[in-house]
Amino acid sequence: MRLSTVSSPATHGSSARYSVLSQTTVESTTTKSTVSIQPDNVGNNQTSDIDLESDFIDFHYQKAKEDIQQKNLSRAEKRLLKLLSMQSCICHEQLIDNNRKVAILFWLYACQSGQSKWEDARETLLNLEHCSMDGRLDSLIKYNLANCHFHLGDGNIASNYCKMAMKSFRTTLGKESSIHLRALALMAQISDLLGEHDEADAYRLLSMGNLPSISLPTEEQSSTWRIGSHVV
Repeated sequence: MRLSTVSSPATHGSSARYSVLSQTTVESTTTKSTVSIQPDNVGNNQTSDIDLESDFIDFHYQKAKEDIQQKNLSRAEKRLLKLLSMQSCICHEQLIDNNRKVAILFWLYACQSGQSKWEDARETLLNLEHCSMDGRLDSLIKYNLANCHFHLGDGNIASNYCKMAMKSFRTTLGKESSIHLRALALMAQISDLLGEHDEADAYRLLSMGNLPSISLPTEEQSSTWRIGSHVV
């Protein structure tokens, strides 16, 4: 039996061996064909692209601030919205850090509130709330949300936000701080809106005094955020 197996035709064995060798060769060739060879300068090109995009972001950010200083709020708003839409793309996510994003959102709020676009301003502040990692910044957001809801006619919501902001300002900055006095003045108007005129008179009396303008923040000032709001 063993001799019979060995005495099979040699050509059949050669064909089998050839078939195996051919299959191995094909597989090897196929594997080699999938190897991707990267040019030596790929890393440099990616770095150049990131630098270019970073410069693009800086350009539009600075231009938006110039537009605001020139009272061109509509154009500044468009620039800032474009920057935020870029940041939402994962390829640009690392180019706009959290401090820069917070500053962009605050500038955007200033643009929208300055144009009396109160619903848009409210949504911007809610987005800003998600980026906030500073208790003092949270108080400013609540104050400005109170201002938005006041202009939207939501007196009760405005009152709740304003009272929370006032309590925080009084505790952390003192009752004579300009932002606390502004919150008192806003609370007087909210009380009038709610028909609580005695409370409005009391808040108005407490808020009397010179209220200097509060400068808008930059991303380098995250530890001392201050922002002015127009209360009409």
